[in-house]
Amino acid sequence: HRHGGMKFRIYMGTEAQINSYYETMHDSDVFLVGVLFIIAVFSFSLYIIRRTDYASLFFALYCLALLFRTLFISTNVFEYYLPHFPYLVALRIEFISVPLSVFFLLFIVKLFPKVRNRYIDYTYIALSSIYALVVLFTPSIFFSKAIVYYQIVLLAGAIYLLTIIFRALMKRYDIAIYIL
Repeated sequence: HRHGGMKFRIYMGTEAQINSYYETMHDSDVFLVGVLFIIAVFSFSLYIIRRTDYASLFFALYCLALLFRTLFISTNVFEYYLPHFPYLVALRIEFISVPLSVFFLLFIVKLFPKVRNRYIDYTYIALSSIYALVVLFTPSIFFSKAIVYYQIVLLAGAIYLLTIIFRALMKRYDIAIYIL
């Protein structure tokens, strides 16, 4: 990993205070994982009921990506329950959840198909797929350094998503205000 060492700062206090703080953080992460799981199952159920509703499918997949990211960062819920899980596999899952944000783009594009730019969509999907392959097939030192460049793609994607939502607002899509 490019940073190595400790992930978080050192906290000072009694053992009880530190354990209480960690347990609170851990419990909030477990709660978030549960909420994301329920939303993913609900959205996937909507897709099963209406097979043409790809927006629900993409939102469910995005929630699953966030779920996996939450499991492997912060208090590292996954490591808490499976302490002997291979570190490199956990690191790859943590990093691959980032390019899976492409599912949010696909969700928005399915909601507002008339205000999108297909070339930008395909470019974002291609760049996300390339970074996902980099995470899967390169050493951790490489993909953990390459994420800095992928963050530029994420920023451009976020600006593009906001553009889509604002254009949808201008075209009077009712749901756009709730997404914003």
